Amino acid sequence: MNIKFISIDFQKDFSNPIGKNFNRGKSINFIKNTFIPYCRENGIVINEIIPDYRHPRPNKLGIECSCIPGTAGFESEIPSDIKNPNQWIKCMNNPIWTRKNAGITNKQAGIPYQDPKGFDKWLEDTIGTPSEVDLVVLLGLTMDCCVLCTSQELKFRGYKVKVLYEATDPMENDEQHKDYLLTHSPMNIWTNYIRFNELKEYLKFEKDVTLKPDFIKKYGYDFPKDTEKVWKLDCKVEELNINEITWHFELPFWNYNNIPYSVKPLDVINFKDKYIEQYKRIEAADISYPIDLIDDRARTGKLLILDGLHRLAKLYINGQSVVKVRIIPRNKIPYICKDNTLIDNLKNIFESNKDKKICVVGTTCTGKTTLVNIFENTEDMDEKIFPLLTKEETEYVCSTPWTEEIGKKMDELVRTRLSIIPGVPMFGTVLLDCDLIIYLHINDELLLERTKLRNVDFTNAKNMQTNIENEIKKSNISTITLEVE
Repeated sequence: MNIKFISIDFQKDFSNPIGKNFNRGKSINFIKNTFIPYCRENGIVINEIIPDYRHPRPNKLGIECSCIPGTAGFESEIPSDIKNPNQWIKCMNNPIWTRKNAGITNKQAGIPYQDPKGFDKWLEDTIGTPSEVDLVVLLGLTMDCCVLCTSQELKFRGYKVKVLYEATDPMENDEQHKDYLLTHSPMNIWTNYIRFNELKEYLKFEKDVTLKPDFIKKYGYDFPKDTEKVWKLDCKVEELNINEITWHFELPFWNYNNIPYSVKPLDVINFKDKYIEQYKRIEAADISYPIDLIDDRARTGKLLILDGLHRLAKLYINGQSVVKVRIIPRNKIPYICKDNTLIDNLKNIFESNKDKKICVVGTTCTGKTTLVNIFENTEDMDEKIFPLLTKEETEYVCSTPWTEEIGKKMDELVRTRLSIIPGVPMFGTVLLDCDLIIYLHINDELLLERTKLRNVDFTNAKNMQTNIENEIKKSNISTITLEVE
């Protein structure tokens, strides 16, 4: 899942005791002392909307201005090292209102006007389009004014929006009033809230996979790699023509201004004065070590760099045409993942049951697709079955709400058209004829978190889980239950 963060109006006039309109809610200390350090530690970038509230502003004549460019009150309290420098500057509570010379000191502020196209472009440039981002998390001030207006504009555009509970406060700094506003109209029409502990747990699970851009997933980097485990693998060193792997230079693998996946190695090579920090890393790279590659030629036609992209850039700059590499087969991926009990258990079960037909089943949001990508020589039931269905069959089995009749139809279609091959475990939601069942169990609390964040109906997922468990009980097939954490 691609999650983006937007801070709203977190400027000293609102978030600092020196400010003209200081908000005394708990959210300010939380953002400064808890959320900002968490973002810094985890490489999270915050996008920012800030106001320029100088006159003229409709219906505000006679009211003292706040957030005036050039004054302390205008200064953002989101640190630059975790902030996208591309800010959107508004001039009213609703973010689509801006003005000429917005945010520019010593320039006459223009008359406020609506710029929905400009706001659309800013959103696309910073967080992406609604089809590219799965969730936008809002923080800042105040919850029942500017945060609410922003959530409305985002929802109008098709974004899924949640407010970080601890990171916002209403104008009236009362906890009960805050809880009431979040659960009643108009707030709950436009947005829901998520608590920090929920968000942390989800990001902890997802950050190695789903926060990465599509090209990372496309080329097989969809697993939680442990670089030290890569180094410890016993693989021979061989020579390779450098041109076979310089395609990596054309993709934005590297960070720039603390924004992940924002600069291509080729740009760093060609514009070293602009990308000084990354170029220094190239210069410091120790090219006595080989470049570690994953052999993905059977799947994507490419060799993928696991470790050594800066070394490759240095060798390229030095004019090397042949480089030393270690080529690691994809079946070694389970051995180079970060410690994960579920992955380790599956690895051991698969290795000790190579002659058996294994069916790995679990309801939606149990991580089956990620696991299929980690383990070589496994199959995804959905990828196998849907190309075999008619348009009418696909529409029926994908309809909501999920019912027992839909489940029975899907079971029938899968069982009549698919079968498991010994030694090739199949992951899915339907129990097929097999020698061994691996059941991926997920508790209700975690399932609720994941279905919320993925915009999946919890009831449907729970009904599917119950159906799977009933099928397992009736099957009398040997079953191993593994807990999804």
